[in-house]
Amino acid sequence: MIDLEAGITDPPTAPTGATCWICLEEGPDGGGEPLMRDCACRGQSAGYAHISCVVKYAQSRLDVCVTAWKECPLCAHGYQGRVALTLSNHFVAKTQSRG
Repeated sequence: MIDLEAGITDPPTAPTGATCWICLEEGPDGGGEPLMRDCACRGQSAGYAHISCVVKYAQSRLDVCVTAWKECPLCAHGYQGRVALTLSNHFVAKTQSRG
């Protein structure tokens, strides 16, 4: 079996004061999930989100398009690393459950 997580590193930690562009919470969420950004957004706060928020956003757009699972809607660049892998796993699980 291939280890899909081999060589994947977590994106850099969000700076103090960064907020999730989806839920607007600052820093880690209530469950301790950190803000991540693995796209081409730049700046002190642009593009940071909790992965669970990005998954919920993508699920809400599934009937419209699959682009939300692959690329950031803010910078239109593809997700990379852990964010891309996590979204891919959720997308496969979601589409398999739809039958």
